[in-house]
Amino acid sequence: MLVAESTAMRNIDHGARKRVLVVDDDVVVARTLAHQLDHAGFETRYVLSGEEALGHLKAESYDVLLTDICMPSMRGDELQRLAGQLDPDLAVVMITGTVDVSGAVDCMRAGADDYLMKPVRIDDLVTQIGKATERHRLIREEQAYRANLELRVAEAVDHVRKVFHNSLETLSNTLNAKDSPTRDHSRRVSELASSIAKHMCPDNAEFQIQVRVGSLFHDIGKIGVREEILAKPGPLTLEEEIEIRRHPEIGESILRPIFAGSDILKIVRSHHEHLNGGGYPDGLFGDQISLGARIVAVADSYDAMSHPRPYRGGLAIDHAVQILADGAGEQWDPDVVSAFLEVLGTQELGRSDDAAGRISTLDASKSRRPIVFVHSDLDKKAINRLETKIEALRRRGTLNFVVDLRHAGYLSKGGAEVFWCLHQMILAEGGRMALRDTPEQALAMFRRMGRADKLALERTPISKADNRLSNRQAAKVIETDDVSIDDENDKPVSREDSSR
Repeated sequence: MLVAESTAMRNIDHGARKRVLVVDDDVVVARTLAHQLDHAGFETRYVLSGEEALGHLKAESYDVLLTDICMPSMRGDELQRLAGQLDPDLAVVMITGTVDVSGAVDCMRAGADDYLMKPVRIDDLVTQIGKATERHRLIREEQAYRANLELRVAEAVDHVRKVFHNSLETLSNTLNAKDSPTRDHSRRVSELASSIAKHMCPDNAEFQIQVRVGSLFHDIGKIGVREEILAKPGPLTLEEEIEIRRHPEIGESILRPIFAGSDILKIVRSHHEHLNGGGYPDGLFGDQISLGARIVAVADSYDAMSHPRPYRGGLAIDHAVQILADGAGEQWDPDVVSAFLEVLGTQELGRSDDAAGRISTLDASKSRRPIVFVHSDLDKKAINRLETKIEALRRRGTLNFVVDLRHAGYLSKGGAEVFWCLHQMILAEGGRMALRDTPEQALAMFRRMGRADKLALERTPISKADNRLSNRQAAKVIETDDVSIDDENDKPVSREDSSR
C-alpha cells in the first residue's frame, strides 16, 4: 500500500511544522501514513472516520486534511464539504482507489487541492501537501494584501475628501468675507433645508446628507460675482442681473470635480429654478427640478427675505411666510412649503431684526398648521389626492390643518359633499380643517347646500390681488419692500429670488 520514503523526503525543512489530520477507515493505512508524515517533518494525527475528524477540526486548527474518499459512514467528499465550512483556509488532499477517479475529480471541482491514487508514494504525498499548503499561504497573503490595499485606498480617499472639504470651507469663508451682508446665510439655509429634508424623507439618510451639503455650498458660485454687485444697495441693471444669475452654474463647475455624479450638483445648479418654469439657469418645470433643489429654494428664499440685505431690511417672519405661501405652486413646491411651515412651527420663531430693531413673531395658529395645497380643478383625481394627503396628516396625529384652495378650479356638488364629509370626520376627532381662500364658485356651492356657515372658512391677510402692483407702485416700494423692477421687461420681479 505504501512505498518507502526517499532521501529527499527526509531532508524536508523542519523549521515550520504543518499540522496534518489523516482520515482513513483502514487503521493500518491511517497509522502508516501518519507515521511516515511525522518522520517527514509534519505534526500528524490520524482518525478512522469522518465524524471523528470533524470533532478534531472543531477543537483544533490544522493546515491539511488528508482523507480517503470511500469510507463507510461518511464519505471523504462529504467530509471535505463540512470541513470547508468549519475552516475555509484548510488545504484538502484526497486519496482514492483506481475506481474512484471520477469522484476525486468532483472533489477537486468542489475545492480540494489535489488527489493521489492508491498505493500512495510518500514522496508524492509530501510534495502535494507542500504544494497545497503553499497555495493556501499565497491565497492568505493575497487576501491580506487586498484588505490592506482597500484600507489604504479608503484612507487616501478620506484624506482627499478632507482636503477638498477644507478647500470648500476656505472658499465659503472667502465668500463670507467678500459678501459680508449675507454672512452665515449658507449655514442657516443648510440647517433649515436639512430639517425640511428630514421631515419629508425621514428614512433616506443619503438624501438628507446631499441636501445638507448642497445647501451649505449652494451660493459658492458667488465667488465669481463682482463684490460691488453683491453689496449694491439699489436695484441691479440688466447686465448686473445677468452676472449674478450665473452663480449657480459657476458653483456647479467649482464642485463638479468633487461631487461628480451626485445630486449635490443638481441642488447647487437648480436652487433658483421655479416650479412654473420661470427660474434660472435652465428654466426647468415642476418635477424636472430635483427635490433637493426645491427644498433648498424654499430655505434660501425664506432666509434671504427674513434677514437684512443691502437693498432692504429683513422682512417680518409672518410677511416672509406669507410670500412663500402665496408663491406655492408657482415659484415654490407646495409640498415643500407645507413641510417648511411644519418645521418652522417647531422652532424658535422670534428674532431681533438688526436693521429695524424689532421682534417679529409669527402667529402660532398660522405657523403650526400644515397647509395642503390644491392646484387643479376639483375633479375626482384631485379629490383623491386631497384625501390621501389628509389621511397622511391623520396618521401623524395632525388634526389641525389648512386646505389652501386659492388655485382650485370648479367644485361640483359631489366634490362639495366630499369636503363636508372630511370636515365632519376631522371635527369628530377633535380637530379643525380650515378652507383658506375658497373660490367664489365653491363658496356658492357650499351656500346652496346650506353648509357655508358650518365650515371653517378663512382668508389670508395678504391676497394675491394685493401683490399685483403696477410698475409705478413697484417703483415706489423698491427701496423698502421685496419687489424690484426688471429693466428689460419693465415688470415686477421677486427680489428675494436674486438672493443677493
